[in-house]
Amino acid sequence: CIVFALGGSYIGAELTLLISDTAFKIAMLAILPVVAVIVLMPKSLRETPLKPQFSFPVTVAIASAISLVIGVYDGCFGPGTGTFMLILFTMVDRMTLNDANGLSKIANFTTNVTANVLFIVKGYTFLLLGLIAGVFGIIGNYLGTVFFVKKGVKGTKVIIIVVIVVFFVKTLLELVGVI
Repeated sequence: CIVFALGGSYIGAELTLLISDTAFKIAMLAILPVVAVIVLMPKSLRETPLKPQFSFPVTVAIASAISLVIGVYDGCFGPGTGTFMLILFTMVDRMTLNDANGLSKIANFTTNVTANVLFIVKGYTFLLLGLIAGVFGIIGNYLGTVFFVKKGVKGTKVIIIVVIVVFFVKTLLELVGVI
């Protein structure tokens, strides 16, 4: 999965240099409501899969394909990558929530590092700001993991929906020029 996430993120980061900021924001406004609906579905983010798990080779193949596609997304857009992986690993690849959570963290870290290296090499990164954001990202991931362990799926869904709504409103306000 790491190899496919790395390749996808590289492709996405290269694409990002070709797409306008407005196009990003419009795409996010289209993607976020879809994600919110999926998160609210009773079958999403279940502790255990509804159907029997796939064999190991099939699980690896599906997880690799998910890592590639979401890697492209993360290299290009970014927000919600871990959530998207978590949803797809549980709903499509039939992983347990714990397994999906662990794999999504590793794959998401890979996509972040890959895209950032490309942006640094091409001169599009404010390194100090990126390091500060990275520290807060690590803290957020830690707090999210602790919350997930304590509150389980129901609590996690609430947090995901709140974050989606806040991000949607922020993106909409940026698009119309309020912020």
